This record gives sequence, C-alpha cells and structure tokens, in this order.
Amino acid sequence: MFPLLCLLPSFFLSWALCYAVRYAARRFGLIDAPDKSALSEQNHKTHKTPTPLGGGLAIYFAVVITVLTALAAAYNVDSIKNLFPPTIAELLTVHASGIVASAGKPLFLLTMCGILVGLGLWDDAKNLNWRFRLLVEFSVAIATVAAGWRITLFLGDSPAMTALSWVISVFWIVGLINSFNMLDNMDALSGGCAAICAAFLAGFVLTQPEPGGDVQWFVGGFFLVLVGAACGFLVHNRPPAKLFMGDCGSYTLGYLLATGAISAVYVGQDAPCQAVLAPLFIFAIPLYDMVSVIIRRIRQGKSPFVGDANHLSHRLVRMGLSRPSAVMTIHLLTVACASVALLLPGTNVKSALLCAGIVVSIIVVLTLLDRK
Repeated sequence: MFPLLCLLPSFFLSWALCYAVRYAARRFGLIDAPDKSALSEQNHKTHKTPTPLGGGLAIYFAVVITVLTALAAAYNVDSIKNLFPPTIAELLTVHASGIVASAGKPLFLLTMCGILVGLGLWDDAKNLNWRFRLLVEFSVAIATVAAGWRITLFLGDSPAMTALSWVISVFWIVGLINSFNMLDNMDALSGGCAAICAAFLAGFVLTQPEPGGDVQWFVGGFFLVLVGAACGFLVHNRPPAKLFMGDCGSYTLGYLLATGAISAVYVGQDAPCQAVLAPLFIFAIPLYDMVSVIIRRIRQGKSPFVGDANHLSHRLVRMGLSRPSAVMTIHLLTVACASVALLLPGTNVKSALLCAGIVVSIIVVLTLLDRK
C-alpha cells in the first residue's frame, strides 16, 4: 500500500499536467523543431516532427504537489488519519512529528530544483551559453552541499577530508544533472532511465534500515514519488513522443536523484560499508554515457558541451539497432547494473569486489562494442 500511495498521485498528476504543458508549449512557441539533415555526428536532433518542450514542468510540479500534500497530511494527521487504511494511518501517526520537524529539507531541495527548472526552461527557449548553465548548476550544487547534503567518505573529519567530501558532493550533483541531460536524446530514454534508477534506489533504502533500525520511509517514498512523476511523463514521451521533457526535466530528475541518493543511508544494521557503492552501480550507465561522450568530443577537438550524435544511443543506432531497440538496450543495461547494487548489503569485501567486477565488465564490454 505504501508504494502505491507514493507512486499513484505523482503519476496521475504528471500525466495530467503533461496535457496542459503540451497545450501551453504550442501556444507560447516552446517547440523543438527537427534538423533537416540526416542523423550524423553533427546532428543531435533525431526526431522528425516539431514536438512541444517543457515536460519537465509537469514532472517538477507533480513532485512538488505530492510532497506538499504529504507534508500537509503530517501537519494535520489527527484530522485525516481515518481516511487511510489502518497500516498507513499508523505509519503516518508514528512518523508525523519527524516529517514535520524535517519539512525544511524537502522544501529546500524543491526550491533549489525550482531554480534549475527555471534555468532549463530558459535554456529550452533561448539556448543559453553552456558557461552560464554550468555556473548556475555549480551555484545550486554548492548551496545544496553547504546546506548539509554531503557524501560521507568514512575517512575521518579532518579539514582535508571535509574539503574532499565537499568537492566530491558538488561534482556528484552537477555530474548527475548533466548525465541525465545528455541522456535525453531519444524518446523515453532519459525519463525511463531516471524511473529505473529511482525505483532501484527506493527498493534499496526501503529494505535497508538506518543505524537505529528505522526503515527509511521518507527517502524511499521520495524516490517512489520520482518514479511516479517520471512514468506519468513517459506516457506522453513514448515513441513517437508527443512531448519532450526539455532541459527543465532532465535537470529536475538529475538533481533530485543526486540529492536523494546523498540523503539515503546505505550503511547500518547489517549493511557493510561497501554498500555505499550502490549509487555508483545504479547510475553507472547514465554516468558512462556522459563520460564517454565528453571523452569522444575532446579527442575530436570539439567542445565537450556542444551537442552531437555521439551518445551511446546514437552509437547503438549506427550499429544497426532501431531507436526503440537502442533505448530498450540502455534501459536493460541500467537494470542490470542497478540489480547488482541490491546484492551489496549481503556481501563481504570479496563479494563486493565481485559485484563491482560485474558492473565494470558491463562497462568494458560496452566500450569495446562501440569503439570506432
């Protein structure tokens, strides 16, 4: 019941809001027109008909409305608990005070995400300079880390380790924002990968209690809300897409997944310290796509921030796959890597190294297959 209570509201909100976005985008001219040239390394637009942008607005507001409704329910738990099944009413009653006490955290994240949504929408409309986009992304990431979202390195609290934690956390957030942005190059690709990653993160944290023994209901529920919002959008984005998420959508998904992953507790109770590798495994394919594209562009003497058709999906198409097959292949690769992450809590060091070897092997095989 708990997963459905998180998933369904955001799904239906996102699905319904996408209709409004499709209408508004056409009215205000927020349309992604296809390039006339054929698929090539210089043409990163592969769709054939003008398509509305701005689906990320539906994703963002679906998350915002769902989270705000949950916070309102926690504030008024005594008045509304009879509206829910007994198990959910009990869960809400027990955790209401904690949700209220921590309300500032999701509100902060949604505010920072709102800045990125505005940036993405502006970029969708005006094609902003990449330097300005990165400046805003790093500013949001630094503010987020300063507010307490930092990756724990388990290497002590010395000034050097604290500084290293800050740097890694900032680049983690900016990296995932841009990995899902770069992945948004074919119908259902970025949104599907985001839904898969969020689902596996939810499955991981809801089965891994915190050190005190409590289930991570709030973080797990937040990931499920993301799954619902992404899937509601995917109804409109499945091939042939009737709506694109645009930069505002990829920024939303990347930022919320990055900060959600930092918020989760991976080590505690029976989970060993190697369980902290879970996010790396879950995000392995989106990160691989970003890194491989950047490396290719630099080798070719191009700017790493100028779009082209050198993404993993484009390379799979040039190998002979259809676009839907290329998207499905990347989704399945994401599932394969993310599945390994679920094994980590029950592993010792040797087994964890074996799990890491499986993920690395998948990446190496991909690298060998799509070399020129």
